[in-house]
Amino acid sequence: MPLLEVKFPAEFIDACRSIRGFGQLAEQFNRAALEAAWWDGARTGFFAAGLAVCVVGFFGMGNWRSSMNRNVALGIAALCLLCGYVLCEPARTPASCLCATRPDVCSCPDVCTCQVARPRVFETLLPVGAASVGSFTAPNGKEIQCHLDEKFHLKNRGGSDGAGLCVFASLKHGSIFQHVRQTDDIFEFMFSRPGGGYPSKVDKIISLLCESKNVEIPDYLQVESRDLEILKLACKTGRMPGVTYGFSPTGRYNGQRIAHMVSLCHADDDWFGILDNNYPRSIEWMDPATFLRVYTSGGGNGWSVIFLDPGPPPVPTN
Repeated sequence: MPLLEVKFPAEFIDACRSIRGFGQLAEQFNRAALEAAWWDGARTGFFAAGLAVCVVGFFGMGNWRSSMNRNVALGIAALCLLCGYVLCEPARTPASCLCATRPDVCSCPDVCTCQVARPRVFETLLPVGAASVGSFTAPNGKEIQCHLDEKFHLKNRGGSDGAGLCVFASLKHGSIFQHVRQTDDIFEFMFSRPGGGYPSKVDKIISLLCESKNVEIPDYLQVESRDLEILKLACKTGRMPGVTYGFSPTGRYNGQRIAHMVSLCHADDDWFGILDNNYPRSIEWMDPATFLRVYTSGGGNGWSVIFLDPGPPPVPTN
């Protein structure tokens, strides 16, 4: 089944963004498209409708044979065929992006994510809020809440099957920052195991790792929700969550939808800052509304993993 993508001229995108209410309409359509089983049949439906109108326009009886009605029919048919094409244009996805779905063609070189997620219709039409790539100071001048020294920033890689280890790289970032010794080698523990991650797998791997080291399982939370307050509280108290990340608001990953996990280093009412294990030694900053879309991939719940051991003292301020 091919991956899909949507491309529109920049002038069309700008015009649509200027239409009041279009963003909300497109967002609702996006959510429906992701959940719907009809997505893969949408192309067929549009093409069938277009061909049906063509048949009626050319070969129908009565008034359909008049030139005006024929032109109307051809116009409708062209629109249906165009919509079918837009919905099903194959994405030209490099093999390195298929870590989870096609490990046989994935070597996970420089940028390795868990998988490329199915893009959403009109996603590129939705405006993105404030976002930028910077360092350990937020755009408003505040020091980052969870400052993990660059020497500890990990570069993501694949597990034994080539699928990415972004979840476990993020967990190691949190373990190092919070001095959770039981799991500070969880990333390396996964090198000889299949990659990819999800809540029940995280529970299993943490249990296996601690059993192999004969240590107690650390206290941690797994949260699946849209609530940002718990993430703000975690960062405020020196805890660095691993959080899901569905796309880059600054244009990384060529604007593609991805299934990925990163480390949340800062979260307050003004700015969220993430450390991406595919782009170490930099912090991607975004406003809370943009982060919510990134965290939840535009809809549904986000997933976070938070170790409960307290982190180091906060950065001193005057």
